[in-house]
Amino acid sequence: MTYTEVASPACVMKVISSWETARQRNGFDEQLGIDTLLVLFKMDPQIKPIYGFAVEKEVKAQGMQRMGVLIHGLQVVKMFDVILSALGPDEELFYDVVTEMGEQHCKHGLSPNHFTLLCRAVMEVLEKIMGNEWTNDVRAAWSQVIECVNAEIVKSMLKRMEKTAPSNSLSALPRSGLTPSHSLPRAA
Repeated sequence: MTYTEVASPACVMKVISSWETARQRNGFDEQLGIDTLLVLFKMDPQIKPIYGFAVEKEVKAQGMQRMGVLIHGLQVVKMFDVILSALGPDEELFYDVVTEMGEQHCKHGLSPNHFTLLCRAVMEVLEKIMGNEWTNDVRAAWSQVIECVNAEIVKSMLKRMEKTAPSNSLSALPRSGLTPSHSLPRAA
């Protein structure tokens, strides 16, 4: 199944258009990046060490912690810039991009469940940033596109995990119970 079978060209254009509109707001990169990580840390505090923060400590976007959250948050924004720029008529480019991203996330110690949570966090923060511009149509388009992106990145992460895991430990792979098709917010 290709991503255009999941998300129509109209949905893809709506996502790209809304992303570009939101990006024009002053401070968008910082706000989306920082807020996404703070939401992610609330969803799953166990992910904090991957970003250099202690599980037991509250992470704030102020003081000494702000720079760490900002640096990692800007990487999240850049990642979504790359993903969204790969959407288009050349589906092979899209699959190359998301496969590489899935492999990179595995190298950094992220699990498929972590990426699923990251997608949910991005959507939650985008809704706040966009306010009235986050219509039901925009939400539905983002849900379709993000579900496809999430499914493909998770698929590439699982393939990498299977390749790198010793053959007798595949059963020990973390299973979150979340699947790409059931974990993201559904369109209203």
